[in-house]
Amino acid sequence: MDLRLILAIISGKLIQKFLRFIGHGGTSLPGKIARKIEPELLEKITKKFKKGSVFVTGTNGKTTTSRMIKSIFERNGDIVINNISGANLVSGLTTAILDGCSISGKAKGDLLLLEVDEATMPVACKEVKPDAVVVTNIFRDQLDRYTEIDKTLRLIEKGLNKLSPDCKIILNADDPRVASLGRDRNNTVYFGVNDVSVTEGEREDLDVQICDNCGAEYIYIRYVYSHLGEYRCPRCGRSRPEPDVSLSKLIDRDLNGSHLIVKCFNEYYDVYVPLVGVYNIYNALAAITVARAFDIKPEVIKEGLAQNKSSFGRGEIIDVDGKKVMFFLVKNPAGYNQVINTISSLKGDKYILMALNDKYADGTDVSWIWDVDFEEIARMEDLKGIITTGIRAQELTLRLKYAGIVDEITTINDMGDAIREAIAKVPEGGVLFVLPTYTCMLELRGILEKSGYVKPFWEG
Repeated sequence: MDLRLILAIISGKLIQKFLRFIGHGGTSLPGKIARKIEPELLEKITKKFKKGSVFVTGTNGKTTTSRMIKSIFERNGDIVINNISGANLVSGLTTAILDGCSISGKAKGDLLLLEVDEATMPVACKEVKPDAVVVTNIFRDQLDRYTEIDKTLRLIEKGLNKLSPDCKIILNADDPRVASLGRDRNNTVYFGVNDVSVTEGEREDLDVQICDNCGAEYIYIRYVYSHLGEYRCPRCGRSRPEPDVSLSKLIDRDLNGSHLIVKCFNEYYDVYVPLVGVYNIYNALAAITVARAFDIKPEVIKEGLAQNKSSFGRGEIIDVDGKKVMFFLVKNPAGYNQVINTISSLKGDKYILMALNDKYADGTDVSWIWDVDFEEIARMEDLKGIITTGIRAQELTLRLKYAGIVDEITTINDMGDAIREAIAKVPEGGVLFVLPTYTCMLELRGILEKSGYVKPFWEG
């Protein structure tokens, strides 16, 4: 009997229960306390899941991809333990483990599925030794933490170097930096978009333009969005690897989701993804790749994706008195631009609430908002109004004014007043698009929770 492990688990579970009783998520502190008592907690418990463990890392799409994977495995009859809140630092991972084990340390599920922060990858890979790792993409994000994407890449690579040779590494072929992580590695599988109609044309806001092998500028045959696309180096010949799992054809898409034809190795799947946006197509491709790596049948994969629900705050739609409030978490230029493009492509009047904080979880450096293509919003003919809120609302308002949006903006510093005013402006049957950074999302969603419109995120 491992008394130290049992004490750590009991302590963490009690703290988590108390925090949730008083209305907090309890996503990080229980893990911190448990690790103080037993630093090897992760290593001891994670090896007890009979189907092993899966990591999902990268800048954008971690939580949604994890949610899709979870939905597929649950459709397969498996019990999945994961950090549903998106708390992805080592303390958050440990808290998820506390949720998924008994007091004695016995795993309550079949599969451990963890969304992992890029900077946490070296520690997490060392302690857990996952059976599969997904890398979604790499964009500039939280400049105060990562400085630039080269550092992010090195952190992920350091984690991958700690994996066992049998670990399946699942990479985005359309992201040059991510694809480079698979060079000279065994068990690498790629996913990407092959449908040439899915493109936003040439972009000037690329995060990646230089070949990591020889330093020459990449030539893009086509862009999907930002620096994701089909590319090759004119000097050394390095190019996009052919995806093993790819979008063959985008049949249709609307506010509710996308109908896809996916080529999975030598098979074709007719798939419906009930989430809006091209970025969610990438998330679905990653989830399909993981499922096939665990030999889940195609029909189960399709059914699992079709019944998938949005992660809290990520394309989540909340019904409020006959109106729809749609949350899109935003945290960097590439992700923000995709959300703007998605909103722009939808029919109907556009009512928008933008919220910007500069707390640690948001990134204390908010200069990235000047790289967001807010000018696209200025070109929306059906824009009816924008409300800005949050700690840095004034700076967000200033950025929007430089984008040419003046008369449509109202700034309300108090978030409770802001969301109530924003909802009031939307006619019955209309949609309010909420674009918050992380801590703003928690606060705004919390306001709707207290009003009874949505359950707390830890209740699924």
